[in-house]
Amino acid sequence: MLAQNQGNSDGIENGRIASAVAQKNDGQSYLLKVYRELGLSPGCHTRRLALLRDMQARKRKAICSTWKYKLRRIQLKNRRVKSNAVKELREGDSYGSSVELMIHQDINEIPSPRVPPKDVGIKSASIHVYFDL
Repeated sequence: MLAQNQGNSDGIENGRIASAVAQKNDGQSYLLKVYRELGLSPGCHTRRLALLRDMQARKRKAICSTWKYKLRRIQLKNRRVKSNAVKELREGDSYGSSVELMIHQDINEIPSPRVPPKDVGIKSASIHVYFDL
């Protein structure tokens, strides 16, 4: 009985992987193609939702590829690294081997973060590099 259920779950898992790959390659409209291939009617709600999701994905991709978005993402990462370093200094070590045996020093001044933020200068003229895998 378990062997039969195991075989069915492998088929379901393969179907999930195949649908994930199809969605990544073709977008949500892959479902319409699958329905057509099976001789089924996708229905107006499925068609409308697939087109809406594809449009949202295109907008999201267009926004994520702008240099302003990338610059903001790098700035937020630098701010997060700095904030985490300050919090680690204030709280001290909580976990680790022999933490209770370590001698704790009084910290009078909070030092600068371990990883200094990088100066990000994105220039309008960029060089494109192409490679073939």
